[in-house]
Amino acid sequence: MATPTIYFDGATAKQNPGIAGCGVWIPHLQIGFAKNIGMATNNQAEWNAFNIAISKATEYKLNEVTIIGDSQLIINCAQGKWQTQKEHLLDLKTISDTNMAEHSNLMCSPSTRNLIKLEWVRRAYNVEADVLSKLALNQPEGALVFYIYDADTKEFSNEDVAAPSLEEEQVTLALTVAPVVLSLPTLTLEQLNNRIDAQQEQIEKLSKELNRLEQTHNFW
Repeated sequence: MATPTIYFDGATAKQNPGIAGCGVWIPHLQIGFAKNIGMATNNQAEWNAFNIAISKATEYKLNEVTIIGDSQLIINCAQGKWQTQKEHLLDLKTISDTNMAEHSNLMCSPSTRNLIKLEWVRRAYNVEADVLSKLALNQPEGALVFYIYDADTKEFSNEDVAAPSLEEEQVTLALTVAPVVLSLPTLTLEQLNNRIDAQQEQIEKLSKELNRLEQTHNFW
């Protein structure tokens, strides 16, 4: 079974610093989280989103997990490759270091191997977490809002849903039966290729829109 992944992203509205949102996307469970953290810089939003991602890895008892983001600053600092001297970011890095150590202590046992891998990707491959970070901008400050992803509409919904609280066995079950839960139809090769082409086209459109927003709002 493939190693589970968790994606994270941060965003600010209209200006940087500004009202900031964090987004966390867990693909194998088809769920996401969004949090409005109030006034902050984009880098602070990214760090907060990263910390939420680590906490969710621990909450859902993901012993081995790859946490993915499009911020080179966060990924490289968390790996110890880069250093930051900015006080407002050092505090957040301390929290992430503590959270990762906590995850290791809680998950490790003689029969299991704890491993959090970190991976940087381009923004075009972090679309869902980016969408969640922007949905967070319209949520009450401080609230961590749970979302379910609809694979058919490719949209997130937070109406009448509550975040699951899964024990380790339930997480394993969710990973095992995910294809059944999603009720994916049997597709011909041509149909599958058409869906892949449509999805790639959508990703390219979203990527162009994100680039436009970056130029307009000067995200950094």
